[in-house]
Amino acid sequence: MENILSGKKICILVASGFSEDIFSRIQKTLNRTGAVLKTVAPENGLVHGWHDRDWGHYFPVDIHLAEALGSDFDGLVICGGARAVEKLKGNLHTRRILRHFFEAQKPVAALTEGVELLVPCEGLSGREVGACESARAALAAAGATVVDDEPAVIDGFLLSMSAFGEDSIEIMIQHLAEDPSLQHAA
Repeated sequence: MENILSGKKICILVASGFSEDIFSRIQKTLNRTGAVLKTVAPENGLVHGWHDRDWGHYFPVDIHLAEALGSDFDGLVICGGARAVEKLKGNLHTRRILRHFFEAQKPVAALTEGVELLVPCEGLSGREVGACESARAALAAAGATVVDDEPAVIDGFLLSMSAFGEDSIEIMIQHLAEDPSLQHAA
């Protein structure tokens, strides 16, 4: 796994209230793969994590969401966290970044509640997605086929995870390392 993502620029999209546990595990592991990570958030300077049932630590923001360009990245990771997702849902820059990744068919990994951010994306119709309970109805209404029996679903360039477990990071790293042109949509 060492250097599997060497030189790939990965955007980790968060907002205050993101799942600190998931973010920390992803950040630590992706750093060991040689990836160039950039934390992108609508907050300036620092973003506040959510840990268990309370606010957690602050983490530095590398790029403000309004200044981030999808074309600067090779992959996108959307962390979960209900509070963060609510903040990102109404942000036009979130949609702009996602639209770029969908149009360019670059690898996207949407984790837990982060899957909800895919709802307004054009190109979701006919795709299979894994979704947490809160996102199922909205994703189905957007034309996606929600897969209930798999915690991780890959449909072309899109990886969606309804839950984050033991194998999640490894699946995500393999997905980000793949050449999207070699992947086939279901």
